[in-house]
Amino acid sequence: MDQISEDKAVCMFGGGVECFADTQGEGSNVRLKLYDGGINRHWYWGNLAFDLESMKLAKKKTPILIDHDTSLRAGVGTNAIKGKGFILEGKFLKTSAIAQEVQAQAKEGFPFEASLRFNPDAAKIVRLEEGQEHEINGKKRSEEHTSELQSHSFTSYA
Repeated sequence: MDQISEDKAVCMFGGGVECFADTQGEGSNVRLKLYDGGINRHWYWGNLAFDLESMKLAKKKTPILIDHDTSLRAGVGTNAIKGKGFILEGKFLKTSAIAQEVQAQAKEGFPFEASLRFNPDAAKIVRLEEGQEHEINGKKRSEEHTSELQSHSFTSYA
């Protein structure tokens, strides 16, 4: 495993990435589907579900990075959309060469995925014994984790 996939706070659930034009026709906006509301398998936590009602951004502006590397800044997330999942909207940094590269590669069809990083120390964690159930996001679940999202990332992992 590489350093990113060994971080127990990083979750890669295969969410999509969408680049779209702003009202001036510039392709500087981005939308990352960070979580679909279901149970996902995590290498450290096992079956993992986040309570959509309690999910929130840690700050009004949160970093959008490449592979959770703080030196690879691609954009700023400013709006969270909750419903059947958790979607982050934001803008690419106009002064970032890596942001321009991501936009160009996405336009050419590269299948970027989104991932999130949460704070497990501040999370409400409910662990259930085999056979126990807990309702989360309208469905019976076997495990629950909820937290603030600290950073978000484009990934090229498959």
